[in-house]
Amino acid sequence: MISLQRLQRWLSRRGTLVLFLLLAIVVWALPGWFEKKTPTITHTLALSTIPAETIWLNQEVFTKTIYNDNGVMYAMPVSRENIAAIDINNGNVIWKADLPLERGGGARGLLALSDKVFVITSMFIDAYEASTGNLKWSTQLGKGHVRVLAQIESDLVRIYYGDNIIEVGQETGAIIRTYPANNVKWKIGNLSLAASPSNYLIAFNNQNDEPLWKNDLPFFIGEELEPIDVGNGELIVGFVDGICKLKLMNGTYVWCHPEINIADTAVDIPSQRVFAMTNDLEIFIIDLQTGDMIGQSRFLSSAPMTNERSVIASLEFGDGVLVVSFNDSGQTFGIKLK
Repeated sequence: MISLQRLQRWLSRRGTLVLFLLLAIVVWALPGWFEKKTPTITHTLALSTIPAETIWLNQEVFTKTIYNDNGVMYAMPVSRENIAAIDINNGNVIWKADLPLERGGGARGLLALSDKVFVITSMFIDAYEASTGNLKWSTQLGKGHVRVLAQIESDLVRIYYGDNIIEVGQETGAIIRTYPANNVKWKIGNLSLAASPSNYLIAFNNQNDEPLWKNDLPFFIGEELEPIDVGNGELIVGFVDGICKLKLMNGTYVWCHPEINIADTAVDIPSQRVFAMTNDLEIFIIDLQTGDMIGQSRFLSSAPMTNERSVIASLEFGDGVLVVSFNDSGQTFGIKLK
């Protein structure tokens, strides 16, 4: 009789333990049962009207890229916490430099010369040695929380910093001058391009502020789509639904492709080609001089395209290699074009 009671108590305790373990397993697994599984997205270069070959593929997304004509591309990842020098012909990382935490929320702009790389954040501009990634100098621009754009011109770096324009010397980082932007969106040579209250684009002479021309079709200027200087007094400019070549002398558009809903652009001056990428995974290749469409490539996606997906992260070209980085798949392709 005693043995039977002990057995019943043992089974009772063991049953409680088993029940507790089962409940713990259910609580642990329950979120996964109801969690909506996100399909893995991949892209593949599928079609091209010109010879094209994927020569490398990295599983990292770069939001900004810049090529410096030495076979090296400088890239900023999605985190914007560092920059990397990448061999554009094989995708290998040459060096990587972490950005200090006090830089104010990560990099906003990336510029490169043959010997220096400039990283512009919401608070600082830093210059790194192009070959090693060593920091050369650092200059504070402000306290952040402003719109930031930057360009290289002559021996300075020009930063459009909120309502001001700051010009910094390339060699030392010394601030040469700071002045109000007064609606100026971009400066090049002796011209300032400004937006008027009536939504015109107006060009002024920098020497005497004399208005030279106006255009009622202003192009977009932002961190993700800046004008590209292609020489001969011309710019490649982007719109929400198109791409054009602008002649600075008189403000006319030499050619336009309004049918291309561009996500990013790249230009190769030696081959006189413009590359325009859309969020529909198409790359249009345009003759820089004539505007003729001379080629087209297309990626295929493993998942249906939707308007909610942020697809294109960046586009860059150098040394015959087109670099395409995708937000949604986490892939960066190096594509050799003939």
